[in-house]
Amino acid sequence: MPVSKPEEWMDTWGELFAKGDVESILDLYQPDAVFVGEPKKPAPISGGLRDAVNMFLGMNGTMKLHTKGAVTNGDTAVVYGPWIFDATGPDGPIHMDFVATAVLKKGSDGWRATIDDFFSEG
Repeated sequence: MPVSKPEEWMDTWGELFAKGDVESILDLYQPDAVFVGEPKKPAPISGGLRDAVNMFLGMNGTMKLHTKGAVTNGDTAVVYGPWIFDATGPDGPIHMDFVATAVLKKGSDGWRATIDDFFSEG
């Protein structure tokens, strides 16, 4: 489920998360994409993105994402914006507030992420 414009990518991710639609979230990525689910620890999406999304979904929290900006050059785009996650864990409230950066590539059916850094820290 690629998006038609880079500016839609983060908002679409957030909408799919709110629906609990893990498969459609995974379809927002190139098959060989890399994500940074922990600062400074990039990994292929096949190595844990599904688990990371399910972990957040399992906390029954709320996630808000918003595209703050996008820069496009041909078939490559960089999008960035804040994300906020709030939930209640066994030890009390959980609050995460970060800025994500994603590099998107345009394919024949739209834009998908090839790099997604949840924390914009590499």
